[in-house]
Amino acid sequence: MTAARLVLQGVDKRFGTVSVLRAVDLCLEPGTRTWLSGANGAGKSTLLDLVCGTQTPDAGTIRLDGQRLDGLDMPARFRHGMVRAWQLPSIFAGHRVCDQLAAAWRLRQAPRS
Repeated sequence: MTAARLVLQGVDKRFGTVSVLRAVDLCLEPGTRTWLSGANGAGKSTLLDLVCGTQTPDAGTIRLDGQRLDGLDMPARFRHGMVRAWQLPSIFAGHRVCDQLAAAWRLRQAPRS
């Protein structure tokens, strides 16, 4: 078993009196794929913001390869290889909905390298 690449321990985030994240523990190992799921307002985006440095945790630690990231700004995290990309939905202008869905299906079925 390899050491965890990204580790969150006891991470909390509050906005005023509202506790959004409480005592979050998470370990992500190299080479694994993980996803966050939950209802709107569950704290998924807030958790990513904390990891990437757009917000700061109220408690807990965030480590990447053993180095603490909490307290580092986004450019410093970038130098450690931590980058966030936002999803940009797009459509093909002038195409029918069924054509766009068919194109998405074909892309999903395409072999991946």
